[in-house]
Amino acid sequence: MDAGPIDALRDTLFGFVWSLARYPVPTLAAILVAAPVLNFGRALGLPLLFWHEDARACARAGAAVTGVFTTLALVVHLLEFSRAADDPALAPTFASAAVPWALLLGCASLYRLRQRRASDTTEGVTGVTPRILRVSGDAAEKVLRSSHVDVIPFVRGAVVMALGVALAVAIVDHLQATTPPPGWLLRLLVLDKDHPASAWSHVFALGLAVGLGIAFLWARRTATPAVAICMLLAGMVAFDGFCAFHAGHPAMTLAIGLALLFAGGRDPYKMRIRALRDRYAKPAPYPPPAHGAARELVDLRRTIEQSGNSRPLVLVCASGGGIRAAVWAAWILERLDHLDGFRPAARLVTGASGGMVGASFWVASLCAGKNAFRTDGVTGDGLTAVARRLAFGDVPLAFLPLANEDNRGQALEDAWRVHGGPALDMTFAELRGGEQDGRWPSLVFSPILVEDGRRLLISNVDLSAAAQNLVHWIEQPRALDLASTSAYHLADVVPGGLDRLPVRTAARLSASFPYVSPAAVLPTRPRRRVVDAGYYDSYGLSLACGWLRESLREPWFAPHVSRVLLIQIRDNVSALSVNPDREAQDRARIGAADTRARRVLRGLEGFTTPPEGLLAARESVMLFRNDADLEALTRLCDERVCEGFLTTTVFELKADASLSWYLARQEIETIRTQLESPGIANKLRQVEHWLAAPPP
Repeated sequence: MDAGPIDALRDTLFGFVWSLARYPVPTLAAILVAAPVLNFGRALGLPLLFWHEDARACARAGAAVTGVFTTLALVVHLLEFSRAADDPALAPTFASAAVPWALLLGCASLYRLRQRRASDTTEGVTGVTPRILRVSGDAAEKVLRSSHVDVIPFVRGAVVMALGVALAVAIVDHLQATTPPPGWLLRLLVLDKDHPASAWSHVFALGLAVGLGIAFLWARRTATPAVAICMLLAGMVAFDGFCAFHAGHPAMTLAIGLALLFAGGRDPYKMRIRALRDRYAKPAPYPPPAHGAARELVDLRRTIEQSGNSRPLVLVCASGGGIRAAVWAAWILERLDHLDGFRPAARLVTGASGGMVGASFWVASLCAGKNAFRTDGVTGDGLTAVARRLAFGDVPLAFLPLANEDNRGQALEDAWRVHGGPALDMTFAELRGGEQDGRWPSLVFSPILVEDGRRLLISNVDLSAAAQNLVHWIEQPRALDLASTSAYHLADVVPGGLDRLPVRTAARLSASFPYVSPAAVLPTRPRRRVVDAGYYDSYGLSLACGWLRESLREPWFAPHVSRVLLIQIRDNVSALSVNPDREAQDRARIGAADTRARRVLRGLEGFTTPPEGLLAARESVMLFRNDADLEALTRLCDERVCEGFLTTTVFELKADASLSWYLARQEIETIRTQLESPGIANKLRQVEHWLAAPPP
């Protein structure tokens, strides 16, 4: 067999890959597209952006991936190969780019087909892989693990797009071989008249750029997340290629981009909060004064005392974890709400990120009225709106000196409103009366201020005392004095801002995990940015324990509270936590899986150990610190009140679901299956018995 064409293809392939590696923006774009297609980022739900359960969305994703590879191939050709010959043809370059494109589609499709074959042969369950989990005691049930989609729509969309590109390449090569470009075309494209061979390739590039611009404007409200991301990456690659071609160096794009970013950052309050829009004209001083303006907040002492008799008290801590935590927390709270005595006993809900989003849906529905809670509202897709606003709004506006009030954080709020109804539009002022009367518990949001690491307390309850750390200084050993303040209340930071703030905005600020949601800027001077509460405490125990510890010092607390139950709602199973419902073999299996994962990357430990240590410490320190706080508080309650005064229970989600703001239908059924499990039913019965038990 003649090896000439094979050698030529191999040389062209290596030349294409080497040329691509010389330009950082196209290389990054290729990695960002290939990674989720190959199932990387599965915990965050990134593959579901491309392998969508809807066949049309999946086909569009395949076409969008092909469009990115088309842009990569054309940019590489114009930057490298068009300068190397007098009569360059596009076909060899696109043929070499088609090889990694085909490998990407083939490997990803084989992986998906293998999963589908495994699931189709498991006890007749289609599209899912069941596994056995021991939830409580000897009760075992099946929990659905993964969602699998059909590969045909994705491949069909990619192939149809590829055929269109092949036709366009054939036409361009034919024109370059047969038709000399006219002079006006060379002048329009700013090309050298002595080397006009690549003029038609530039016409192709111009047509692709114009088509991308038209699609960019047309698809702003209809693009799926995969299409929006691919269009953004293709536009970045095209702009990078244009700058690099005319400047003769790839660093030009970086210089232009940095200059535009510096210009776009001239407004110190770029990412604004819509509910506080009028406060940016006159920002409040930060930190707030020790004795701020008068504020109207809920007095939990009066709420607890108004019943007259000693009564049980319930505190809820909902952990963070994206939409899966939101769904799990909302559904667990809705089940708890059906228990007699739960709602009058529940006085405080703390937590982070998705857990507080779910709690917001539940509390806002209580305020809205009977049957206002929609079980499917919290499962609605919020990622599509975020991806569209990111691609078509936030990224372009990042290079312009304009304020961005309608950012992707606001898009996430709007998506919650569409799916969950107008209940989340309620402000904290509207919730305050029901909290004071004990009709529903108080929400406590605690996002983090980036600049100093303090928490921003957004609530109708004043937890400032729990955020003040007092010590005995050697200079004045007999008096407790302030050592540090770990949190400020929004009512102090932005006077008057709490009353007008909708619950959905507070939930979004508490769930602002960049880069999905932006870090919003408060109207303060100096400026302060707000990010996810999970940076400080992803479980919410710190604030709940702090409030309870401070309340124990008050003389009114013990006579009116018979016992305290701290309910922890967690969106996953932690191998570091000892849950009485978990078998030892379950913990051993988690540890073995961790060992197998580390074995693959053992040779890179010299590079990966520092970031792995930071990430592991971030997760473990929160859990161990909270457990230590809970233990100290439990012992304090045993000593000051009675043994067993404070107890706790954990509702863990033992299922495989995405962390982002989109859940596939099968993932929703996964969570619903766990919700209906005997283990959860047993826990609900235990809580019901605790509520009904007579006071000690």
